[in-house]
Amino acid sequence: MSKRYLIDSLRSLNEFFMDGVEVGTLAQIYGPYQAGKSLLILQILYEWVSKGLGNALILDSELSILNNFSRRWKDRFLERFGREVSLERVSSRKYVIKGGKKRYLNDIANVVIEVLNELDIEVDRAVIRRLLERLLPQYELYTEGGADGLGRIFVCEVRDLTHLYQLMGLEASIVEEKDKIDIIVRHDTDLYTSSLARFIEKHHIKFVSLDSLGGLIKSLTSMNRVQNFPVRASALNILLHNISRLANELGLIVFVSNHESKSPINNFYSFYGGSSVGYGFKYTLYLKRVKEFKRELVGYRAPHLPEGAFKVTLKIDEGGFYEVDEESGKDS
Repeated sequence: MSKRYLIDSLRSLNEFFMDGVEVGTLAQIYGPYQAGKSLLILQILYEWVSKGLGNALILDSELSILNNFSRRWKDRFLERFGREVSLERVSSRKYVIKGGKKRYLNDIANVVIEVLNELDIEVDRAVIRRLLERLLPQYELYTEGGADGLGRIFVCEVRDLTHLYQLMGLEASIVEEKDKIDIIVRHDTDLYTSSLARFIEKHHIKFVSLDSLGGLIKSLTSMNRVQNFPVRASALNILLHNISRLANELGLIVFVSNHESKSPINNFYSFYGGSSVGYGFKYTLYLKRVKEFKRELVGYRAPHLPEGAFKVTLKIDEGGFYEVDEESGKDS
């Protein structure tokens, strides 16, 4: 039977998720800038991880989790939930296997530079590294934290969409000609033996967050032109399809944050990426500002099922998000 994980700090979400979040779920939280999307997801992950239900992995495309949240919220959540969770940086490195042993990029770069120096050829180390990045076939995710076990949230900073593709065993080439682009994606390795899948299995990860989907695509600015929307939709479909496959195969729950976007065609606000994104998620949550420290969270189970919507008022304080009882005006 599939597990359902309760969110005790925000009980209305349990009802929205049909009495707990089920394994294999993909959920999207979108909204305006600084509405609190990343904080809401981090609070949910912290609560689950602190209960010993499994570890979490945050794929951070905006490079904000370790820079901001680890300083501001780790101690606050410890005080609120009474259980400590460690945040650990995850790095990626490329390698090749020679004689049954892994040879990493730094070691290979040292050998190449030494040979070139012997030939009296002066080179820039950064240039050599960039060339080797293209040549070495394998990616590996690793963490410098020596401890094992539960109670850990891993944070992997993702440079761009093609970097995340590579971690999933895909190789992408983006071809740009004038104002039009095309994207060519092929399987480099099997998804379930990719560096991302191996890391998830090795470190007992049950919860994954991508922060944020919009940030990944916006880094490829040409994709945001109207004539390139079909290519953007294709790139997003490939990404979400593979995330969904991982979630179902490895028994994960995935929360994705996304930007609010204004449609250039009919001038309304929605999640970034359009219908290709909307139909990729079983649940979508919209977080919007009401007052300085109040937010309204609106959720629906699918774009074509508006009758399943719910609404709850939330308050942000030193401990994160709390529900507000509208009738009494008190936090719950």
